[in-house]
Amino acid sequence: MAVIAPEGTMTGFARLVTDYTVFAYLRDVFVLPDHRGRGLAGWLARAIRTHPGLAGVQTWMLATRDAHAVHERAGFRPVPHPECYMSVPKP
Repeated sequence: MAVIAPEGTMTGFARLVTDYTVFAYLRDVFVLPDHRGRGLAGWLARAIRTHPGLAGVQTWMLATRDAHAVHERAGFRPVPHPECYMSVPKP
């Protein structure tokens, strides 16, 4: 999904990896520096989370280093039982 400014330039985008039923991973929420501070990242995350085609998705995940508050406004919370989640680290 992309955010396009009135003059037609892209100001931000996000990718979603999903099976449309069980799992969705919100990935790469990005807003260009000149457009930050206007709530676009939060709007983008909420627009994706509330898209009617994704209403049946049971589990949503994302990873962020510095935008926890932005994504909390879109409904994301820390994972329950983090002791159960695992990953394969990239070498």
